Amino acid sequence: MPDHEAPPRAIMKGKENPRLFKEFGVDLRAMDLGFRISDNSYFNEFDLKFVQISVWHKGPADVERVRSLSDEVKKSGKRFVIHPFSLCLSETRKEERKYYLDMLERYARIADLGLILHDETVPGVGRLGGIWEEAYTEALSRIKKICPVSIENGTDCRNVVRFWKTFAGSIVFDIGHFEVAGMDCTGVMDEMGPGLLGKLDYIHLHRKGDLREGMGIRDHWPLEEGCPELAVLKRLLELRPGAKVILEVDGKADLAQSLKVLKGAAFSRNQRKNKIPNGK
Repeated sequence: MPDHEAPPRAIMKGKENPRLFKEFGVDLRAMDLGFRISDNSYFNEFDLKFVQISVWHKGPADVERVRSLSDEVKKSGKRFVIHPFSLCLSETRKEERKYYLDMLERYARIADLGLILHDETVPGVGRLGGIWEEAYTEALSRIKKICPVSIENGTDCRNVVRFWKTFAGSIVFDIGHFEVAGMDCTGVMDEMGPGLLGKLDYIHLHRKGDLREGMGIRDHWPLEEGCPELAVLKRLLELRPGAKVILEVDGKADLAQSLKVLKGAAFSRNQRKNKIPNGK
């Protein structure tokens, strides 16, 4: 992948972000902005348009928990997408596959805007091919008969463009995952080209930082003023206006901080009347 120039200096200086965003015509005030939740502890405290219900699936009880949470989200007037982890479409073992697909179909029937699923690899093998590719294709087809499915770069970022070309009808571009993989997001966009960029429906937004203690990951930090993720977001929205943006940060404080940063990046001093909301 070719090297690309560093972002313009103005992008990296938080105090200049309002001017830069205004100059380049990306109106973050109008973005379709949501955030992720895993329970009902604070989703009603932020007046945003939709949520992503994230669930680390451990058993059938998680489906019922998501069903109950989705009912609360509906009553609040918000739209929602469901993002289940640990259920593999490429599974080929008969009993395991039957269980995974049963659970995924249950989530699909609950989903409003659809499901977000990760790209997959074969442990010890690498890229999907042969029976695993056939299994993934068949499972994806079954789920898409129930609800829309968007595929995120969550497993093998260095090969995900190929994966998207093969399988994706809808794409989730996770900025932080590419950064943690040491990849240049601008180069990924170039590799995607107009065809795949036209399938970009969601952007996962969070910041890469230091190793998170006890978690073993370096992403999903809240946004900071002037962080490079803002420049990537701006470029993605230039290429795909209308893509939904999901703040993938955890906890009320991190979400409030990230919204404050976005608000600062989105407005010059004379543009304050249409504000990105704070928490109540």
